[in-house]
Amino acid sequence: MGTVVVKQWMSLDGVVESESMATWFAPFHSDARGARITADLAEADAMVMGRRTYETLAPYWSVLQNNEMGVADRINGMKKYVASHSMTNPTWINAEVLPGDAVTAVATLKNESDDLLYVDGSAHLAGQLLAAGLVDELRLLINPVVMGRGVNFYDAVPPGTVLEPVAITPLDLGVVAARYAVRQG
Repeated sequence: MGTVVVKQWMSLDGVVESESMATWFAPFHSDARGARITADLAEADAMVMGRRTYETLAPYWSVLQNNEMGVADRINGMKKYVASHSMTNPTWINAEVLPGDAVTAVATLKNESDDLLYVDGSAHLAGQLLAAGLVDELRLLINPVVMGRGVNFYDAVPPGTVLEPVAITPLDLGVVAARYAVRQG
């Protein structure tokens, strides 16, 4: 059986929207944070994302051909699954649309392989997968700024979700890498 890991980069108060990353993400870059991101990607067998995340990532990463930031080749080369009812033919290499209901499709992927499925961003999809009991672990990169408003990951997390700490690692510039196992009811 595979493993489903939800990866979220966020502000201290849970804001995850890409439009405000210049405030909550970019100022806190460090080699340590970059190394954590690279290590997480190295473990993944496939990425799973919603359509909006795909539409944000694909145009950026797909044009990079020289392993920019040390991860472009990995991201471009790995299998990518997109949860979408409106997209039919993704153009990013190794990307395919999940058939039918996303939760059912991810459950099938998890049950039929030993892959580590890395759910990238996609707060709404992550919330659905958490509610269905499919998520094994959360990996959060928490940046030390309070946004106060914006798309919030915790709005998608089902109330009563119980997490068990696996590793809490302070990084440079006040960033915290937090890994939590999801306790299944």
